[in-house]
Amino acid sequence: MKISKKIWILLLVIAAGATVAIYLRYFRKEYKEYTFKSDARNFTIKLKYNTDFTLEEDQGWEGGPDREYSPTVGVRLYYKNDNNVISIYRSIPELFFPEDVTDIEEITANNGMKLRIGKLDTGNKISYQFIYYDNSEPPTDGGDIIFNDESAYEKYKDDISNMLKSVEFH
Repeated sequence: MKISKKIWILLLVIAAGATVAIYLRYFRKEYKEYTFKSDARNFTIKLKYNTDFTLEEDQGWEGGPDREYSPTVGVRLYYKNDNNVISIYRSIPELFFPEDVTDIEEITANNGMKLRIGKLDTGNKISYQFIYYDNSEPPTDGGDIIFNDESAYEKYKDDISNMLKSVEFH
């Protein structure tokens, strides 16, 4: 049986289209830019995040005579559910690593700020704390990463690093 040249070309075009569709669906990572603004605390957080994550703002709460102000304000990035979350925030109290933080690594964010990431031993979940350092003292910008799903963390480890490097506090 002889297949015409036109049919071969059509089959190649279909195969190429299927390959592109598979790549776009499973391998291409889309990033979205987002700016969080806190009018109450007069600052912004800019970041780029993977659209596989859901972003939620945390404006905190107002204080008053009978209640303290929210200690942290920022954004949370959820992967699938609230058991896999990255929190990025500005804190009223100074940030520091607790004594049980290990394996502290320092990297440079895209804007030149230093970012220190330390691992917390919390049993069966992935847990990290991170602090951004610039010329202001004491440091008040940082966050944490808590993933109960280790395979999801491993899948998005590079994306998480890229998201954290993209963060800018103003």
